[in-house]
Amino acid sequence: MISEKKIFMLGVFPLYLLGFFLFPCFLSGVAAELTGVKIVNPSHGYANIKGENISYYYYRAKIAADTEKSVLFKQDTCFVSDQKSKKYSKCWIHIAGASAGLSLSQQAPISMKTFGVGLEGSKSTDVVQWNTLLIDGPDGSIEFMIPKGGYVELNFLWEVPKGFSPSNIKIGDIAEVSL
Repeated sequence: MISEKKIFMLGVFPLYLLGFFLFPCFLSGVAAELTGVKIVNPSHGYANIKGENISYYYYRAKIAADTEKSVLFKQDTCFVSDQKSKKYSKCWIHIAGASAGLSLSQQAPISMKTFGVGLEGSKSTDVVQWNTLLIDGPDGSIEFMIPKGGYVELNFLWEVPKGFSPSNIKIGDIAEVSL
């Protein structure tokens, strides 16, 4: 005679096996959402802003798409964090270059500002003008539609406290980078 415990195990074990085989399929579906985009030639460091006595940290990257891809940035998905996991999400975004066919859409609130930027560790001592967009609230967003085979080059600029020591950068749903 089969005990109640064995009957329970016979009922649960097939469910366990089903989950064991379906879970990797679920994960591959999630990963597919992020496929088709790669970050090329990233760099990061401290930025000196002409005329300001505030510290800034930057991340520069070329985002290339193998397929047509929408890239969305919101205030809570574009940040740099310090060694104590404090997030700094006041992120100015500068479009440094793009391929033909790139489209941009924005949802208010968005602010605009021009910075005179000098990057630490750069070979040049020149100050470069960056026209930037800031997602200025939780309802704001900036979305880039990158065409198949296209790219967008972006600079992200965060206001950080003096003595800031970076730990992690999150760039939308594209990348989370440990520094």
